[in-house]
Amino acid sequence: EFSRVFFRSELRRAVQVDPLTPDVHLDLGFAAVRVGDFANARASWEHYLRLAPAAPDTNRVSAAIEALTRMMHLMEAHVDG
Repeated sequence: EFSRVFFRSELRRAVQVDPLTPDVHLDLGFAAVRVGDFANARASWEHYLRLAPAAPDTNRVSAAIEALTRMMHLMEAHVDG
């Protein structure tokens, strides 16, 4: 658990140093998912796609955003229901 939190804090620091590096946002999204921070994961991946719209993995990242969004809606419905 410590290594995940440390890795995520290092990625956040990298974003602050160079906010226009797409891969940092991509990695930050995956780190956020690993600790259950789905809203920040989605935001990081969306930012990645804005910075790198022609990247070779845009379809994979878009699919991850869609899957994560569906899961967030299911979780909200479960809590509300």
